[in-house]
Amino acid sequence: MIIFFTILTKKSGMGNYFRTLELYNQTKSKEYCEFYLYTEEEFSGFIDESVKVWDKSIYLNTVINSEQKNILVCDLPYIDYEFNDFLTNNFDLLITINDATIEEIQPNYYFNTDMLIKPPKNVISYLGLQYQIIRSDLIKNEIQMNKIQTIGVMFGGSDPDNLTLKFIVELSQSRKLKDFNFKIIVPLNKKVEFDNIVRKLKVTNIQIISSPDMVGFYLEINGVINMGGMSTYEAMYVGIPVFSVEWSYMDKYVKNLSVKNLIINLGKIEDSIKSLENSLNTLPIEKIRLMVSNASRVIDGLGSSRIVNKIIEISRGL
Repeated sequence: MIIFFTILTKKSGMGNYFRTLELYNQTKSKEYCEFYLYTEEEFSGFIDESVKVWDKSIYLNTVINSEQKNILVCDLPYIDYEFNDFLTNNFDLLITINDATIEEIQPNYYFNTDMLIKPPKNVISYLGLQYQIIRSDLIKNEIQMNKIQTIGVMFGGSDPDNLTLKFIVELSQSRKLKDFNFKIIVPLNKKVEFDNIVRKLKVTNIQIISSPDMVGFYLEINGVINMGGMSTYEAMYVGIPVFSVEWSYMDKYVKNLSVKNLIINLGKIEDSIKSLENSLNTLPIEKIRLMVSNASRVIDGLGSSRIVNKIIEISRGL
C-alpha cells in the first residue's frame, strides 16, 4: 500500500500539504493509497475530507498492514517528536520529495523538485524541474503581458519572520510604487489585524486577502512577490513574473532561479522595496516578458504525473 504523509503547521506553512495532496489525488485514481496528515487545529478548514488526520492516539498498527508491502511517500520540511513515531514504522520503502530532511529520513528514493541538493549516493534520485509538482487546476495565462499593475504578495501560511508586516510598512513609505496595486495574502486569523495595520498606515493601494481561490487569484494578478517555494513554481507555470525575497534556507533557491533568469531576486526583505521600485520602473517590459516566457517553458505542469507514475511503478515492483 502507498501511504502519503506530510504536515500542515504554523512552522511548515501550507505548500507541503497542497503538494502532497496533488500527488495523492492523482495516485488514488490509479492505485489504492491513503493520506495521513499531522496538523494543528487552526488549519482544520483547509483539509480535504479524504485526508486522515494523524496523531499519537492512533495505533500505528492500524496504519501499516504487515501482510502487504508498504511504501511511505513523505514531504517533510522538518522532523518533530510529535510525528516522528510515524516515520519509525516498518515501511518497506521510503520516498521523499523534500530535500530539507533527506539526511534524517534516509529514503530509498528521492524526487528533487528544487533542482539543487545532491542526495546521498545510496539514494535513487530523480532530479530537475520536470518533477516540479504543479496543481492540476491551475490555468496557463495566455494573455500577452503589456505591463505589471496588480501584484500578489504571499510569504507563506506561517510567515515565520513577519515578512508580510515588514513589507507592508516599507511599502507604505514608497512613492514610486503608489500607482501599483498589491493584493496581500494573510492567514484567515490575521486578516482583521492586517486590515487595521493598513488602515493606520493610510495605504490605499493594498488589499488584504485571506484564503483566496488560488486559481482565480493568479488570473487577477500580473506579478507575484514571495520568498520562493511552491507559489514561485506555480506562478512560473501560469505565466506571471516572480519577484522573490531572500529568506533563511530558502535564499539558495531564489538565487539559483534568479541566476537562470527565471525570476527576479529582490534581496533581503529590508532591501526589497528599493529593488522592486528599480525593477518595475526601469526594467523594459520586453525583458520581463522574455523572463516569463522562459520560466513558463521550463515547467510543463506534468511533474506530478511523472512522480505518480514512478511511485506506482516502484510499488508494483516490490
